[in-house]
Amino acid sequence: MSYKLLLPLVLSSLIAISNPCTRAQPQGGAPPAQPNPDAGLTRPTVLPAPYSAITIVGTVERYLMNPGGQADGLLLSDGKQLHFPPHLSSALLQVARPGDQIEATAEPGLQSKYGQEFRTISLTNTRTRQVVIDQPPAYPPAPPAPGQLLTVSGAVSNWLVGHFGEVRGLLLSDGSEVHFPPPLQQSILAAIKRGDRVSVQGYGTRSSIGTCLDATGMTVNGKSLSLFGMAP
Repeated sequence: MSYKLLLPLVLSSLIAISNPCTRAQPQGGAPPAQPNPDAGLTRPTVLPAPYSAITIVGTVERYLMNPGGQADGLLLSDGKQLHFPPHLSSALLQVARPGDQIEATAEPGLQSKYGQEFRTISLTNTRTRQVVIDQPPAYPPAPPAPGQLLTVSGAVSNWLVGHFGEVRGLLLSDGSEVHFPPPLQQSILAAIKRGDRVSVQGYGTRSSIGTCLDATGMTVNGKSLSLFGMAP
């Protein structure tokens, strides 16, 4: 056969070898196995905590909750306020109870003279070793129960604070939590101090874990305080 006839055959063979699309495929049409760049690596089952996270050890004094009746945090005996997303309410109630010793990994909020809040990443009961971890819900959480009209009374024993140290509510001596809108923070602080006796009306929930309401009306040391008439 003439080399002129062989040359096209040689060239076509070289093109087929160099083109990955023409390489032989395994039987059944399945693509060839690709190399695994993660082979030999062990992936963590829990993502690392943010760089600002710290470890907190303490004793649970009481649950913190929202007006919908969900436990969304813990008050420790040293005054630290640990918070969780409300969809973890059931898990938190199972893992930690008042009087339990806990160890938590949490991101600290800003310290203010009213207190400090911590966004909790994980919490361990040091006796039972049960753990609750902040993670997204597996499915959309149910809406909170509709609030009922409640009245609570007691002395102001502590402040509820947010992540920036802002005051978002009151803790009363009878164990109740009172929440109010953030724009009223300065007006509330000007009218109330720790130890004042207050009576509060509002909508919320009363259950075995506590009482919490959004304030709509309040008296301070027997004097009526109109929340809706207060300047933000």
